Amino acid sequence: MNTRTKGNLGEDFAVKYLKKHGYKIVERNYTCQFGEIDIIAKHNGFYVFLEVKSRATADFGLPRYAVNVRKQQTIIACAKWWLARNQLMGSAARFDVVEIVGDQVSLIENAFSANYVHLNNEQTPFLRILSQKLSANFKNIAKKIKLKLYQISCIYSRLMLECTSDFGRSSDFSSDECMNA
Repeated sequence: MNTRTKGNLGEDFAVKYLKKHGYKIVERNYTCQFGEIDIIAKHNGFYVFLEVKSRATADFGLPRYAVNVRKQQTIIACAKWWLARNQLMGSAARFDVVEIVGDQVSLIENAFSANYVHLNNEQTPFLRILSQKLSANFKNIAKKIKLKLYQISCIYSRLMLECTSDFGRSSDFSSDECMNA
């Protein structure tokens, strides 16, 4: 059985589950120039764009983790295109993930949001602040590492001086000078 056939079986299973839980299926396997959305449905006044991920077992991680940022961006772009083509821009929408492991189905509502994914290489304020904080933390860590390396080199230099001095004659070099730097 090829990957596409397995995917279709997973989507069929997901559609049955969604219908049972009150979802009205609007479209399946919607494709546009940006990519594909597995299922588009209507539920409680929302247009729901669903990604279906299935695996036989969770041995290599849960299927939900395969919906990475790049996949989210694709789904969001497709959803915006679909809403625009159907003159539904401004309608309430959300992004869900249907996860199938073996014969167990999990529905993750609001799995991601268009507000937290950067589109067209523009970072959201959240990502920009996170990036700045990480950068500052790495700079602080680098400073501490440099200081430790300097202290280690001072100790090494002192040991080398002691080893090369005439049978333990003390040198003018002080390790305290390094350790307090």
